[in-house]
Amino acid sequence: MTLLESLSTIEDPRRSQGKRISLEHLLVISILSYCCGSTGYRGIGRFGKAYSEVLTKELGLSHPVPSYVTFFSVLSNLDESQVVSAFNTWADAFLEQTGSWMSA
Repeated sequence: MTLLESLSTIEDPRRSQGKRISLEHLLVISILSYCCGSTGYRGIGRFGKAYSEVLTKELGLSHPVPSYVTFFSVLSNLDESQVVSAFNTWADAFLEQTGSWMSA
């Protein structure tokens, strides 16, 4: 199971009208941002802007990476328990595949 597949189980709080980026892609960008030390909504926005070319190519985005305002409005309305559950499901599947979190 990929991280995107696991994150796709989370209920999107947005209306269907006007969605330019999927919830899974927003969450992946947020996770990557956090792993690189960019925290907070503005930090995620700066990370997205700095790496927009790579993120657009690798994630296959049809629109540019959104601003921090989009991250704020979406992330602040998510059900935290769904996000934690989806991430833990992915992490458990990853651990089963690799057998360890530590590299040799």
